[in-house]
Amino acid sequence: MNKQKKKINYDLLSVFFIYAVALIFFIATFSIKDDASKIFPRVMCGLAVLFGTLFLIKILRGKPTNPDGSEPSFEGVGRAMIMGALLLLYIGLNYVAGYYIATAIFVPIGMLYLGQRNWITIAGVTGGLILIIWLFFDVVLGMVMPTGVFFM
Repeated sequence: MNKQKKKINYDLLSVFFIYAVALIFFIATFSIKDDASKIFPRVMCGLAVLFGTLFLIKILRGKPTNPDGSEPSFEGVGRAMIMGALLLLYIGLNYVAGYYIATAIFVPIGMLYLGQRNWITIAGVTGGLILIIWLFFDVVLGMVMPTGVFFM
């Protein structure tokens, strides 16, 4: 007897993931004290559910994600996982060293990992990003960026 292996529908898994993340973020909005500050994240959760539902309808109507009918490729998953780990390290470094130092370390490492080799470009993007954030948030809006536990 020849048993065929059941194919996993990655599109349905994607819809489930979208719904799960939207639900987690929506639940997290209950911890926000200011009611006005809850509006934007809740709208984003609603949009995620809306687009997830549109994607689900497309799946149920039988329209394939890949028009040629091929299976999805997972060749970039390893690189994406490494980039995700770098982002988690960046978040931790923000907590320890503050936004500006963490960004000055993360942006060049991320750019190098993603293939940028021109040091002038790397320095320009890193410095420009930090300068723009400092001007907009610290100078114009009067906000203080996270300084980290080392500088408190």
